[in-house]
Amino acid sequence: MQILSGVDEKLDGLNQNLAKDVMAALIKHYPAYEQGWTVIVNQRGGVINILNALISNRMGYTVLTVDLISDPSMRSVIMGAGEYLERYRLSREKVINVENSLSDVKRDWKHEMMADR
Repeated sequence: MQILSGVDEKLDGLNQNLAKDVMAALIKHYPAYEQGWTVIVNQRGGVINILNALISNRMGYTVLTVDLISDPSMRSVIMGAGEYLERYRLSREKVINVENSLSDVKRDWKHEMMADR
């Protein structure tokens, strides 16, 4: 799990707190995938990109920072993470054997998981 910022950007206090809150929400609702969550803040673009390295280092989802400021419950983050896991047919349960779940998923020639289209 890690929090990153865009190229040559130092996070301001608001975005840093938002990133920490996003990470906390992800870990709270999907603890089985805790090791892989990555939150990438793009201050200039006003977005936060979320992905999970256990699933894919290329594919994730994006949330607008404006939406997060008005959503302290992080509902859009939690729903987005659930949809992200469903795209790869992974369980959203809190306690699962992640290794077994990840080994059952179809992979492409680059050994990346294949999402449902």
